[in-house]
This record gives sequence, structure tokens and C-alpha cells, in this order.
Amino acid sequence: MSQLLYGGFILQDNMDELELIRFEMQQSRFQSRHLTLTIAPTADCNFRCVYCYEKGTYSHCKMSDETADLLVHFVESQAQSIQVLSVCWYGGEPLLEMKRITDLSRKFIEICEKNDISYNASMITNGYLLSKKNIEKLNKAKVSMIQVTLDGDKTTHDQRRFLADGQGTYQTIIQNLFENYDQLPHVSLRVNIDKTNVDSLIRIREWIQENHMEEKIHPYAGHVQSIFDTYDSNTCLEIGEYSQIDFSFISEMPNHERLLYPLRLFNCCQADTMLSAVIGCDGSIYRCWDDIGRQERRTGTLKDGIEVNSVFLKYLMQDATQDAECRDCFYLPLCLGGCPHQWQKKKVCSRYKYTLDERILDFIQSTQTNKPEAE
Repeated sequence: MSQLLYGGFILQDNMDELELIRFEMQQSRFQSRHLTLTIAPTADCNFRCVYCYEKGTYSHCKMSDETADLLVHFVESQAQSIQVLSVCWYGGEPLLEMKRITDLSRKFIEICEKNDISYNASMITNGYLLSKKNIEKLNKAKVSMIQVTLDGDKTTHDQRRFLADGQGTYQTIIQNLFENYDQLPHVSLRVNIDKTNVDSLIRIREWIQENHMEEKIHPYAGHVQSIFDTYDSNTCLEIGEYSQIDFSFISEMPNHERLLYPLRLFNCCQADTMLSAVIGCDGSIYRCWDDIGRQERRTGTLKDGIEVNSVFLKYLMQDATQDAECRDCFYLPLCLGGCPHQWQKKKVCSRYKYTLDERILDFIQSTQTNKPEAE
């Protein structure tokens, strides 16, 4: 009984679970010890992917020395109160500005070492410029995880993710991952799926297994959505369809139990966390990386500070426990209303809503199968 109480599976009779969820959400949302920054050193990209939500916002903007100095000053201003600094390098394509990333990383690490702050970094990259030289620089910059995207075999991928001049990119990305495998940080390999390329998931997994790269390269299904109407919504999978495909893919992976087991949310993401910011190459500040480059979605600048405007408040004050539909939903603790960015247009329910029973049954069966025999 005490373990069930500790895990939150049962509650004391006088406990209001909805109020408890709300309290823990606010506690997580307004914590002051962990600063999370998503930084785009450039708005330029060498790709022109068919479904990219940044269409119309590409530019040759590169972070200036002045903006970089303001960013370092911003981190320094938080150094006395935080315990953790997490940085995600974003874009555009961040590897186009490797020198800026190297310089800023060095300064961030120095600040953290001086103030006894734990530092970690990741990167979202298309993988085209993942040369041995750049990977060595990323390792020195303490980038421990990178997300790279492959959308299937060569034919499928090159029809969806091509260079600005139309040339295919598959072979170069594959070569970068294969030839530099020993030096790579962990790779989260995103396979963006819609109704046209679902079978790509299996081909990617087979390629990883055939080349014995499972230890570092971990594939998963990315859900293509028409953000800002930049892609044909009729081609996108409905959330229920995507959830079933995602479940089936994960359930066939080795040691998949930890990936299937539902996780409680305390806040949704960086966008609804007070001590976080998305920094554009021009010093603009946003709440969500889906908003980057769209000036009407800014919530301040590095020069003038954070602005508590309507966009800011919509992200920070979203509260599913006060929503008539969500507050009575069985899946609320696993969802909290879903993506804060999507909430402002159309709520999208959690994948757990469509696969929770299957996930729990699979987890039980797997743990029973793997249970050590009594001596």
C-alpha cells in the first residue's frame, strides 16, 4: 500500500488529484534552477525539405558578435541562481555556423565551471555537414546528443529532404554516420513519416542493424504535421494512426520496455517553462522553436529583455486542469493538454490515448518474460 501511495497509483481519500496535478505542473513550470536555451546561430539552411515549417523564414542571417556577447551576458546574469544549463543548437542548419557554436560553447562551459553549474548540450542537424572535423568540435563543445533525420531509403529520402539546389542528400548523411561512427555522440535518428512513407521505418531499422550501429544510433518515428500550413494536411497521419505506427515500431525494438511505459508529465516542454528561451540569430527571443523567425511570435530580445506579451502568456498560462474537456480526461497526467504550440490552434491529444492499454500489457508481458528465475 505504501508503495502504491508513493507511486501515485492511489491517493488518500481527502486528496484532490486534479489540484495535485495542477500544483506539480506549476511547480515544474516555474522552477528556477534549470535554464534551458535553444539557440539558432543562423536562419540559413542548406536543405529545402518539403514539409519544413520554417518555409518563408529562411534568411542569410548569422549571429553577430554583438548578439553573441548579449547571449553570454544573459547566461552570466543567471549563473548565480541556476544549477543546470542545457543548450540545444538549432537553426536553420546550425553546422553552417560551427565557429560560432565552438566559441559560444567554450564561454558557456567556462561560466558553468566557474559557478559549479552542470552543463549539457545537444543539436538538431540535418547531418549533411557531420564531417569528422565537425564531430570532433562537437565533442569538445560537450554536445552529447544529436538529432539527425533520414526519411527512408535513398529514393524516398531524396524526394523529401534535398539541398537548396535540388540535389539529394541521403548518401552524404549515410556516409557521415557510417564513417564517423566511433566519434559520434548518441544519435536520435528521426524518421519523419506521413501517409506516403510509413514503410521507411523498417528500412531504417534494418540498415542500422545490418551495420551494427544500434549502440549509438536510435531511430524513432517523427510525426509530420502541417505547422503554419506549410505542408498538405491530407498527407499527414491523424494522431491515432501515428500512435499505432509508433507503438508497433517501438514494440519490435530490443529492450523496448522502457520506451513503451507511460511517463507522467509535470510540464509539457521548454515552451511552457519559465526559465527557458529560444534565441534567434538576430537576438529575438521566442517561447517555442516552431515560432522561430516569425516576428509576430517574439517574446522579447536579448537587448531589451523578455516581454510579457500575449504570446508569452498563452504559453505560460495554458492550464489543462482548467479546461472543460481536459480536466475530466483519463489521460490528463500523461498529456497535460498536449503541445502548447498546437493548443493555440487545435488541441492534439497524446499518443497514449490511443495505445495506453497495449503499452501497459506489452510492458507486463516483457517484464514477466525477462523476470529472473528463483534459485
